[in-house]
Amino acid sequence: MRKLILLTIMILTLTIPSGAYAGQGQAFMPGMMAYNYSPTIYKWRLSEGLLHNITDHTLSGEIVVFGMSGNIVHDDNSPSTGDIKGGGFATYSESTGTGSYTINFTIAPRATAWFGVFMDNTPDVDFMGHAVIRWKNLEGDDDAYGLIATGINNFTNKYEASKPMAFERGITINGGMPF
Repeated sequence: MRKLILLTIMILTLTIPSGAYAGQGQAFMPGMMAYNYSPTIYKWRLSEGLLHNITDHTLSGEIVVFGMSGNIVHDDNSPSTGDIKGGGFATYSESTGTGSYTINFTIAPRATAWFGVFMDNTPDVDFMGHAVIRWKNLEGDDDAYGLIATGINNFTNKYEASKPMAFERGITINGGMPF
């Protein structure tokens, strides 16, 4: 009896995940950091995520950014201003609700888009956190995978002549695998 139960669990574990979530997926973007040390000397760091639609279908999705204490990060509802920005999406909007803040997007087939936490408007506030990226097919398509995502943390000290430097650090999202 014990072997039968174990065999049933193994079969369900191997078969259900492959089809149960077809047409949608999600991934976790860890290690995000942003800080604007001074708006006059442009010494800052930021986190960006690139989303690559690997399907022949338009995908819709959402991104939720969480701060260091697990709080949902809020912004100004614009893709080009505020501390969270995005570009290259077919559509992009930021929405707030009770206890929530979400970046909503659609991304065209085979397109690449980006989002980032910049802290441009909040000098001297340190941001550390993570994001959850979710996607789903529109119109009932059932792609097993929809996106590949990569992340980057940048640091630059552009205008402080005595300490010029810049570097980037990659952020692995879903082990570099599609989701």
